Amino acid sequence: MVNLIWKHKEGDNESLLQIPVKMAKSVSSAGWLSGQLICNDCEGDLEQIYRCVACGKEYKIGEIKKRKDKETGVIYDINEKKAFFNTEIDKDIKVEKEIPLVEILKHIELFNGSHYEIYNNDKKVKGYISKIHRWLYTKGVGLLVVFGYREKERSGIIIPTKNKLILSEFRDYELIKDSKQEGIEAIPSDLENTLKAITKDSAIERYLRFIQLKMEGKEIEVKKEEKKEEVVVECDFLNV
Repeated sequence: MVNLIWKHKEGDNESLLQIPVKMAKSVSSAGWLSGQLICNDCEGDLEQIYRCVACGKEYKIGEIKKRKDKETGVIYDINEKKAFFNTEIDKDIKVEKEIPLVEILKHIELFNGSHYEIYNNDKKVKGYISKIHRWLYTKGVGLLVVFGYREKERSGIIIPTKNKLILSEFRDYELIKDSKQEGIEAIPSDLENTLKAITKDSAIERYLRFIQLKMEGKEIEVKKEEKKEEVVVECDFLNV
């Protein structure tokens, strides 16, 4: 459970909406027909094995817990890195900007294919999910958001679909390639700077900070994640 935090402004009036919500994958993985690797002789199942070039010890996938940074030679445990990354991010979903849905079509390449349903069927909250869905649909508006999920700071847009409130995740703006076609004038967009800021991938910076702490011999402080209080902050602007 995370908090959806939305500061909405109309003229000089500012309202705050905060509700606890859940996230779930909105789309099932596609089925894929594939063959399985088997032994050439007996046709039995195979296991992928990693062998240490120094001592000869063998490992199966998932058994190897240590890593070595190629640039510095620093050795670390993957669980230590995972815990560090998890404590570095804020998992709440925070609204950065309200935008007309038609505007995001100019930046359709930002969508990375991950879609999450935002929901909460608790009787104290589910009415707000319905109100948000109706307000966004009526206004033709989407919500640019930032959030933390699985050790990574992410961004995306909350949009109303036919019967769901969906958070569609973005990729880093800098990954979009330049156009190869000559003669197409760029369509103006007031969102470009905002999108560049919220989609910037900070994982490398946080990894370098982690490695620096290891190089300095400092103990990695892993804060125990505290369960956040489920607070509902009401507002009336959603009544449309």
